[in-house]
Amino acid sequence: MNDRFKFRVWDKEINEMLYPIGDEEGIEFDGNGDFIGIDKVGCWNGALNCELMQSVGFKDEQDNLIYEGDYVLNTISNAVGLVEWSDDRAGFIIVYKYFNDDFDSYFGTELKIIGNIYENKELLERGEE
Repeated sequence: MNDRFKFRVWDKEINEMLYPIGDEEGIEFDGNGDFIGIDKVGCWNGALNCELMQSVGFKDEQDNLIYEGDYVLNTISNAVGLVEWSDDRAGFIIVYKYFNDDFDSYFGTELKIIGNIYENKELLERGEE
């Protein structure tokens, strides 16, 4: 479950997904635990220009780490869902058009990442089936 504490950042100014790597890069939080920015090889991107996304701790059928904001395809039902945080369930869920699903009901071989809310806006039109 070490992957549960990995993050990525969508930089709104350069329209790019940033994945901090190594010791020189990192996501920074203040003393209250609030996201303040990302340091990407000496290039500081402040929180106002970024959207922080956390890993859900599970991988898809192709061994890709799933993050909030990802669109996933349920390969059994062929339904497309959006990964979101749920305050009610205190965890990440997949939001489909007619129902929500917890991640603990999947075994990794049933989900496939097909995009995310920032780089694949056309999936918004398709809707969460």
